[in-house]
Amino acid sequence: MMGECCRKGTGVEKSANKAAEWYEKAAEQEYAPAQYRLGCCYEDKDGKTYDAFKAAELFRKAAEKDEKKTHSTIMAGVAKWEKEFRRI
Repeated sequence: MMGECCRKGTGVEKSANKAAEWYEKAAEQEYAPAQYRLGCCYEDKDGKTYDAFKAAELFRKAAEKDEKKTHSTIMAGVAKWEKEFRRI
């Protein structure tokens, strides 16, 4: 995936912003690994402005597609953010 190449600097200049752009394009096509990585970008402020709501939404979409990352790991992240939202 091109986003991974940009994130790691594999064959291209390393750029969190470019990685996030590529993840977003793939996530819009319902590609679960990209939805997960884009969620990480929002969570970690890595090429995207921090947005816990958007991160949780993307993690949930990826988990619903049973992304290769363990379902429980993704859902634990979603639960963490949902708990934080309740405090807001």
